[in-house]
Amino acid sequence: MIPRARPNYRFKDLLKAAPKSRDPGPASAEVAERLRDILGLPYVLLTPSGRGALYILLKATPGAEVLIPSYTCSAVAEAALLAGKQPIFAEHGSLSYNQSVDDLAPHLQDGRTYIATHQYGFGAPIEAMTDACRSAGVTVYEDIAAAFGTRVNGRLAGTFGAACFGSFDTTKLVNAPLKGGFLATADPDLFRRAQNVAQGELRTMSVMRKMALIGAAFVLVGLRNPLLYKAFHTLNFAWRGRATAESGELRTTPSEVYLDKFADWQAQVVLPQLDGFEDTIRRRRANYQLLRSRLQHLRKVALPPEDAGSEWAPIRFPVLCDDDKMNYYERGVGKGMDFGFSFTKIAAPTAHVSAHTIAAGVLNLPFDAALTPMEIETMINVLTELEAT
Repeated sequence: MIPRARPNYRFKDLLKAAPKSRDPGPASAEVAERLRDILGLPYVLLTPSGRGALYILLKATPGAEVLIPSYTCSAVAEAALLAGKQPIFAEHGSLSYNQSVDDLAPHLQDGRTYIATHQYGFGAPIEAMTDACRSAGVTVYEDIAAAFGTRVNGRLAGTFGAACFGSFDTTKLVNAPLKGGFLATADPDLFRRAQNVAQGELRTMSVMRKMALIGAAFVLVGLRNPLLYKAFHTLNFAWRGRATAESGELRTTPSEVYLDKFADWQAQVVLPQLDGFEDTIRRRRANYQLLRSRLQHLRKVALPPEDAGSEWAPIRFPVLCDDDKMNYYERGVGKGMDFGFSFTKIAAPTAHVSAHTIAAGVLNLPFDAALTPMEIETMINVLTELEAT
């Protein structure tokens, strides 16, 4: 079975990282420096996760209300609530993964903060968004958890707003076991406030936590093997009567993914991936364009948007089902291809019909840097067969 997601790291990366410290150290400093170089932003703080980065940013930000796209990960709303903010959801005016400026217009009020998302690595109309927000006195933080390396009109996502935050989750472009993230900004005052929040709240990862994460990471690497993955899928999903572990429930108190420092051993796993950063983007972009060109005949699912400028660093290849998503999923699994789920459970009000329609219909094809030409052909054949039945 083709796995729905695979980490970029290998057994040898984990073995090299295992002896490293549970505190930040030389590898962490190097990761931060590499991020500064890539983004061109002078201030970078490594965090326990992408949501942990947003949590720190919002705790360092005045104002009580945070404007959030209705179709996005529930972790965004969770981080806002944990930071003591009031989420305000902006509905999507169409079945588009990213928002338009018109979607924001009714919600732009002085003192609010807007979380601008480049969903799945697809560049949003961020220039127009930041202009509109700036005119209304709204601060923009860019969510590049899914768009690290994406460009919009030649400029890197994450460099348009007052700050950005990213993720090293297993489904993202760069992976750490099993979470990790960062925030970055050119604003020294904001960065100083964020540092103060981090110093007051972050703690050293426990020994048991490190062991658990390393163990889970070894399992994930092992599951790159299609036969092992099929057994895992049967045990973890099929026999348990579920297709995803996603619950959509929001934490009421910060967990380890908010409070554990990003450790040096995790940074050691990230470093080799940053060496191959541009190559990873090129491979993903090429696979994205290949899949779009070869799947134009599909009618039962809608393909993701075209990367007309060849600027995106896509982390997913979503298809939007026009009928029974779970039936489509189960038939695909039966043919040896798993699908990923994105935000099946979202935090937006049910009255936000467009956002919930996307969440109810979207499935993700297996899409990672390890995809082989044979796997891509298999995926195309499976989707073609599903179209015919």
